[in-house]
This record gives sequence, structure tokens and C-alpha cells, in this order.
Amino acid sequence: MSNLEAEVNRLKENLNHLTTRIELILQKEELASKAYLNTQEAAEFLGLAPRTIRDYVKRQKLTGRRYTQRGNLYFTIQSLLDFQKANLRHAAYFS
Repeated sequence: MSNLEAEVNRLKENLNHLTTRIELILQKEELASKAYLNTQEAAEFLGLAPRTIRDYVKRQKLTGRRYTQRGNLYFTIQSLLDFQKANLRHAAYFS
């Protein structure tokens, strides 16, 4: 493989990486436009698994609301941002 082909392949990999990052940013912006997020959306917003979100609520590290006793958990964007800033090390890179 020539140097030119290697450079083209490297640029393609960089482009794919950037495209993925842009898609994640757009998805996060779309989620941030909602007033409340359910457990799945909160997990996507924080980059965690839904099970982890439920565990944090159970351990009172994260505050969510249920509108019925066995209903879904809902979270405000601000509560998720506060949690992210206080508890997730990788959040410091995005502030």
C-alpha cells in the first residue's frame, strides 16, 4: 500500500469517527430539548446503561420521579446535568 493510500484510509477513519461524534451530539441536543426524560433517554444522555440509572436512583445518588407507584422513572435535564457534573469524571471534558 502506498503512502497516499494509507493517508486516504486514515482520513476515512477520522471522518467516520467525527460523523459518529456529531450524531451523538445531535442526539444529546434532541434529548436536552425535552422537559423530562425517561430512564432509557436518561441513560443515553449520560452515556450509562438503564440498569445503572435505576441503581443510582435506588441508592439515592440520582433523583427521579415516578408518577405512579410502579410507573416509569422520569428525570429533569437539570438534575441529570447536576449529577453528571458532580459524579462523572468524563463530564469535565464537556463543560
